[in-house]
Amino acid sequence: MTTIRIPDLVGAVDQFRTAVCYDYEGALRAGEEWFARYNVMSPTKLKAVHNSAKVGLLGAIIYPLSDKKSLRLAIDMFILFMAYDDPFDEDALRLDESVATEFTNTVVSALTDTENFQPVPNLPVITAYHDFVVRLRAESTACAYKRFVDAMVEWILFIQKQIEMRVHNKYPAIEEYVLFRRVTVGMKPCFVMVEISRRIDVPDSVIQHPTIRVLLDISTDIVLLINDICSFNKEQARGDYFNIVSIVCIEKKIPVQSAIEYVFVMFESAIRRWLDARAQIPKFDPQTDEIVSKYFEGLEYLIGGFAHWHWKAERYLGPQECRGEVKNALIKVLPLEPGSPQMPADIRYNA
Repeated sequence: MTTIRIPDLVGAVDQFRTAVCYDYEGALRAGEEWFARYNVMSPTKLKAVHNSAKVGLLGAIIYPLSDKKSLRLAIDMFILFMAYDDPFDEDALRLDESVATEFTNTVVSALTDTENFQPVPNLPVITAYHDFVVRLRAESTACAYKRFVDAMVEWILFIQKQIEMRVHNKYPAIEEYVLFRRVTVGMKPCFVMVEISRRIDVPDSVIQHPTIRVLLDISTDIVLLINDICSFNKEQARGDYFNIVSIVCIEKKIPVQSAIEYVFVMFESAIRRWLDARAQIPKFDPQTDEIVSKYFEGLEYLIGGFAHWHWKAERYLGPQECRGEVKNALIKVLPLEPGSPQMPADIRYNA
């Protein structure tokens, strides 16, 4: 039996704020009832996905200072992320460029042209996305709403590009992969939700400031490295090797466990760089400084929350009782699913 060890990602973020908005069950129920109306997936599958992903906990641990309306929006956002992301990971869209392109273009149109939106037959998830952005616009500032839609469109277009890379077995170099993954991990919409959850209006001049942009990039790197370490096993089982662990295996010519440890070093380095950059945030004016302080407090909760959620949820690592303690987690390597692409020769478990 082959196993891989997952480093202590939770312990590594112990310098970041963490909290949970425990009153999230009502928002979760409302979100599930809302999404179920669109019949995107069967009630059984919907329940299984949400139980595995713990989307209510995700919203509550990423945005613990939310009010009821913004928490509901956050939970709905994660429901939609998974409703959009999972077909690209698991179903026909994963390896069919033409179908994926048509689907992508339809979603982009629903997000950017809300006034002329028309429901698309057999694609109820498009209507769900349209309804969500209309509700989000009512709870956002004009700047935040524009940033959110722009971020979602960019995310969707890059998911499409990822399909093309999978189909053609393209494995970029480590640095190129990280730049690409900064978009597909979906953090930019989550950053905007920090503003909405804290009811603050961060000026565009702040978001575009070089120091702030560096901090947002590093924040994204921390989360994408967490996600890729935790999702590697699930992804390799379905023949998907577009993951930083696989990329390191190929580029550095090292086995999987060594690659995971290499990525964990990258993760620890990103945390140190974040803390250093956080101390260099410039001063603006008193009112803006207060907004920036709340914004980065929200980012700390986001980073710490994602690490804790990856451990608490079963979406990637499976049941907690099957992996041991967080400081010494061992998980069984899942067998390759029937019909899935074979693992490239450069990716191996033994030295």
